Amino acid sequence: MTRVLVGGFHPMVELGLRRVLSDEGCCVVHDPRVISRHVVDDIQPDAVIVDLDDSAASSAAERLVADYPGLPVLECSSSTPRLRVFPAYQFGKSYDVPLTIDGLVRAVAGP
Repeated sequence: MTRVLVGGFHPMVELGLRRVLSDEGCCVVHDPRVISRHVVDDIQPDAVIVDLDDSAASSAAERLVADYPGLPVLECSSSTPRLRVFPAYQFGKSYDVPLTIDGLVRAVAGP
């Protein structure tokens, strides 16, 4: 089962992400702390999703991409249907796609 760490979202958005990913067989872990190296080391997720619209979360995502090259990091907008994906082992390269359930699930699962 894929463990997905979700953080930095309004509770309603987090609930929606949890529902979508759980329906696809993922174990969703929410942590109220700022997503950091400490949190990732504690939880050891297979993927991380943070709020693209939150500048602190976005900065944390960039640090995670640098510190954990094998960890897919996703920035999901809570205000527009947009998803930024930092795939594993792409060394900071990212791509933006429209936010869809299928796109989110594929990005979490990786190649």
